[in-house]
Amino acid sequence: MVSECCWLTAGGTATSVDNARTYVNNLIQTVKIGSPRRPLRPIEVLRHILGMFDENQKSPEVEKFFGMFLPNQQAKYGVKFN
Repeated sequence: MVSECCWLTAGGTATSVDNARTYVNNLIQTVKIGSPRRPLRPIEVLRHILGMFDENQKSPEVEKFFGMFLPNQQAKYGVKFN
């Protein structure tokens, strides 16, 4: 079971919008097809993406950049659910 996953888009090592997009899209595909131990069985997910929106008033600084959307609700990157 997965409870929380995310990738920062800024503020840390190896953080970028491209890396976050790749991570989230790969996570979605993995959840749909199962794990190597249980292929073709979707993974149970409680809450798999840590934040929908960046939180520009959060601290420390690195905590601000977990979202897929900016605080003004503009998407930072596309997500493929199919």
